[in-house]
Amino acid sequence: AVLHEAFHVYQAEGAPARFEDAERAYPDGNLYWAADEAMREEWKIEINWLEQALEASTVSQAATLVAQFLDQREARRQENSLSPELVAYERRLEWLEGLAKYVELESWRLAAETSGFEPLLSMAEDPDFKDYATFDSRWSQEVNQMKRQAGREGDTRFYYTGMAEAKVLDRLSPDWKERILIEDIWLEDLLQEAIQDIS
Repeated sequence: AVLHEAFHVYQAEGAPARFEDAERAYPDGNLYWAADEAMREEWKIEINWLEQALEASTVSQAATLVAQFLDQREARRQENSLSPELVAYERRLEWLEGLAKYVELESWRLAAETSGFEPLLSMAEDPDFKDYATFDSRWSQEVNQMKRQAGREGDTRFYYTGMAEAKVLDRLSPDWKERILIEDIWLEDLLQEAIQDIS
């Protein structure tokens, strides 16, 4: 949670205009969730493609699955006549909260996989602390939680989809982090570029 919130500070300081723009998503929340009930079955399909992309065994397979995810996303938006404001709602929250969720989990993964990593003494002395060794089980729980979000109202859905898009980008376009704060570009745009470069 500390890393998640600290990343929001980093966003606000490193990309203040984008951060302020992303926070403008919240007033559209009521309109979005009024429209969401009709989209939930389509969201399940969309998230399923994203989950499969996370688990793909090759870069080529991941790119193919990302293309399916992006096609499903565009079809959902068109079939439900989603306004530009509500499309922006999704993109802004994935940028704002999804990136913070990604940082939270990626930091845990790096701590678990980095040989010789030393936690803070206060952490090491906590009897419930498992030296980050529980990352794999936590990751599985987080992916399962993402799948459940399709049927739930609330912006938590975008924490998970944004995080998953960022994680797939690590594989398809490892330099994506250099652009996401400084350019007027969204996670889904970077995915589209990545699969075009791979194909």
